[in-house]
Amino acid sequence: MKINIKNIRNYILLGICGVLAVISIVLTIDVGTSGAQIAELTKKETLLTDEKNSLENQLVKTVSLGQLEVKGSELGFTKPTDIVYVTDAAPVANIP
Repeated sequence: MKINIKNIRNYILLGICGVLAVISIVLTIDVGTSGAQIAELTKKETLLTDEKNSLENQLVKTVSLGQLEVKGSELGFTKPTDIVYVTDAAPVANIP
């Protein structure tokens, strides 16, 4: 049996081409999967950004002076009608 070098070379090149084709297919699938993951993460980012903005708006409304006044009146705090100034303590024994 005679070994033909051309045949061996052709089989080696065919094997290398097959391996490269398989690698190309695997990488294409991986890139496609990564693209889908990126799209999903982008959607989540948009939803979380919207939720963050909503919570910030809610915080601003809660902290606004008008809302604080309403909450204070609900809890029984009112504006004072008379202002009483507290001075230093009067001396214990006042000599006339």
